[in-house]
Amino acid sequence: MNPELIALNAALAAGSTASLLGLDPVMAYNILVEICLVVIVGFSEVSGLISEIELESYQEGGLNGFVHKFPKHTTYPNLVLSRGLINID
Repeated sequence: MNPELIALNAALAAGSTASLLGLDPVMAYNILVEICLVVIVGFSEVSGLISEIELESYQEGGLNGFVHKFPKHTTYPNLVLSRGLINID
């Protein structure tokens, strides 16, 4: 059996009785937040899933036609989760 399906079934079993009946409105959302295998919040939109890598150029001596590029550091923007629904019993 698929490990993601096992985890989802465990989360549903640990949640409310509405989850067991398939009436949980949070399950209609694309991004779910779990705490201790219980789905707490669902979001339908997320933004900020990008990264930017700053590169440092280094020109090697003797090979003047080639420039090495090395990663310097990576930056990530803040994640923005929107259109959410909280499932608290």
